Amino acid sequence: MKGKNTEEKKRKVKNTAKKKRKAEEMGRKKTQPERVLPYVLAFLCVLAAAAGAVPPKEEVYAGAFDNAYTYNTTYGNQVVFSATTQNDGYLYYSTGARMSTAGIRFRTVGWKVSIKNNSGSLLQTIYYQMGGSNMACINITDVGSYQYDLYRIALSNIKGRMKESALSAMNSGNCRIVFDACMVVVKNGAPQGGIDDNGKTWGTVYTTYQGIAGAANWSSDSKIALQGFYNKSVSGLFYTITLSKGVGIKSVSGGGTYCYGATATIKAVLETGYEFSYWNGPMLFYEKEFQYCVRGSCAWTAYAKQLAVTVTFYRNQAGSDSVTRSQVFSYGNTGQAFADPKWSREGYQLTGWAHSAGAEKAEYTITNSVSSDWISKYAPAVSLYGVWEENRYTFVFDGNGADGGSMADLEAGYEETLRIPRNRYKRESERCTFLGWSMAADAVTPEYPPESEFSVKNLVRLAGVSNTNHARITLYAVWDLAPAVQAKDLYYTLADAQRGRLTERELASHMAATDPEDGRIPYGNNGSNSFLLTDYAASDFLYLTQSGSVTENAVVTDSSGNVTERMITIHLTDTKTKTGTQFLGKSRFISMEYFEDERRQLIPESEGGLKQTSCWVKKADYRSLLRSALNRMT
Repeated sequence: MKGKNTEEKKRKVKNTAKKKRKAEEMGRKKTQPERVLPYVLAFLCVLAAAAGAVPPKEEVYAGAFDNAYTYNTTYGNQVVFSATTQNDGYLYYSTGARMSTAGIRFRTVGWKVSIKNNSGSLLQTIYYQMGGSNMACINITDVGSYQYDLYRIALSNIKGRMKESALSAMNSGNCRIVFDACMVVVKNGAPQGGIDDNGKTWGTVYTTYQGIAGAANWSSDSKIALQGFYNKSVSGLFYTITLSKGVGIKSVSGGGTYCYGATATIKAVLETGYEFSYWNGPMLFYEKEFQYCVRGSCAWTAYAKQLAVTVTFYRNQAGSDSVTRSQVFSYGNTGQAFADPKWSREGYQLTGWAHSAGAEKAEYTITNSVSSDWISKYAPAVSLYGVWEENRYTFVFDGNGADGGSMADLEAGYEETLRIPRNRYKRESERCTFLGWSMAADAVTPEYPPESEFSVKNLVRLAGVSNTNHARITLYAVWDLAPAVQAKDLYYTLADAQRGRLTERELASHMAATDPEDGRIPYGNNGSNSFLLTDYAASDFLYLTQSGSVTENAVVTDSSGNVTERMITIHLTDTKTKTGTQFLGKSRFISMEYFEDERRQLIPESEGGLKQTSCWVKKADYRSLLRSALNRMT
């Protein structure tokens, strides 16, 4: 294996024309990926800076962590760390060797990872087998007579295999990681040993330069190349945090060297009479102490200002309430006080402030004055929580037309549930039934049934007085009045009765029933209410032989059980012609010639016919009856 320094390899990659000619001369089998455009690299650097990371100051080429040859020509024998997440990434390394199977060669079969502290003391040794379960082979590329292999180890894998003492040293930056190749001699293509992830070996394995250098009669170029496999530090894994302090800052801590992904705790201590302002670095932090995930070298400066307290007032209406307002009070100023936030809460009133979100009593009034001693005690910031008191309401019961009885008022809180007492009002002057209670005096249906439970919250919302402490709400008794029947005596001919035309439906069609609560009640049994002719019998009409009358009882029952009865009389008249009969009262004589013509078209009133409003014209059965009578007279 020929030894070439890294800078020469970089120049080969950068020179596209030379690289192409070289690949053609060596019979290169795979092409290298194109380099990432400069502006893409710039964009990635901006993103890294925004996250607090400063990328290593070295040139990165597209495909370097995907292609073994590109990595080898870019980084040589370096172990390079490349981040993938905010606290993890991969450690990459590439090897290159001639592919000839003849003669004696050397081969890397694994890596010995030594974790040492900054004093050089060994804390732990971890082994990785090339292509084992912990060290993955990413790419193998053949170029001419050389084979280049690219491997990687996850940083989280190394940390996961570390002992607590080694991991603590690594996270705190008091650590140096050294990679040494585990190598074997290859004779005529056959490796003379091997190693596993636990450091167990078979055959002969060399873990030092001296060992592999003396294992065969290597050429001077080979010995130089072998030196690059040992005592290798990781590039881009450790970063430095530098801290400085401004006026009012007594001291700062947390600076130093950290491993990528480690958490640094950065803290400032204040001088007397000052309050902390912020840390200025890759981003701004407004707390004296904060934890920072290290992803690059950076500098932070702590700033302070003259003592003051920022009071954050939490509305505190519920556990998830995030509404706040803030006020700043400076030490030494007079006449300072809390400002009234004018907050409102349905069903409650703000009584003041307390240091606990669950406090039941206020420690400060809404506009409490602020003293310098109080500022000194609670600077730089304090949180106060609104203390809310439940509103109370008075419920008044109105008899709403009652002519007797009384009921006491009820008092309850916003969150309570009440049961309405038994109704004590009476309304005996007219037939009616007590249905319940309503907030409207003219309601016909109750919102709250007798002795029912109701939510105070829901009721005061409907009344529109949720935010009025000690509001009075009146509940009016709802009475169900008896239904009414609209009916008059009816008149039919004897012939109508005998022919069965006086059916129950016919008689009911001339009547109507209404109820203040139910509205119009149709004829029949409707389930919740009814309208019936209780004495109706068809035989009362079918077998009549002379003029007379029949009485019927119309009974209406509403949905509350109130009953109204109305008796009506059905008058029956014999319309047959009788010689010598005298008709009393105002009469109208008419003949067929003044009623209908041959086509049964009505004779107009202007020509002696009947009025259009006459029942003998409007009703088909009357008209038919009159036609039959007139035909018999002709």
